[in-house]
This record gives sequence, structure tokens and C-alpha cells, in this order.
Amino acid sequence: MNKELIEKLRDKIAEYQGQDVFVKLENSIQFYTTICNAQIIISDQKLVISDQKKQDFIVELFYIEDVKIEGNSIYLQLSNDLNIILDY
Repeated sequence: MNKELIEKLRDKIAEYQGQDVFVKLENSIQFYTTICNAQIIISDQKLVISDQKKQDFIVELFYIEDVKIEGNSIYLQLSNDLNIILDY
């Protein structure tokens, strides 16, 4: 993932701090969950969304090929034919 995409993701994901974050995985895996009162950490290598109790959602940024933002939603397209949608 290039630095421009990381910065685009970093700027938008800051809005998610403390929110209830809806996570949806699509394509080869289908999964839905909500992480309540989310705490967000984003480094140059990983995105971590955690409720600091039971749920951690971790994305390796290396696999992200594209980031799209529409309203409150973030769409992540991964190289392994997996799409992640984040919303609050």
C-alpha cells in the first residue's frame, strides 16, 4: 500500500475513534460485526480497530490495493479478492 493511500485512510479513520464501527467483509469471506466504542490504531503496517475487551479487527496494510471513501464509509479493496467496508 502506498503512502498516499495510508494517509487517506489515516485521515478518515480518525473520525471512527470512540464510535460503534460496523465491519463487513465481502467476496471470498462474508462476515459482519460491530465493534463498540472502537479504539483505532494505524501504523505504516497495520490498522487495528479494538473494543479493548473482546474484539480486535486487524488489517495488514500491505494487502490493500485501493481505498475509497463515500460519506462515513471506507471501502478497502485487498489484493486477495477481499473487500472490507467500515462504517459508523
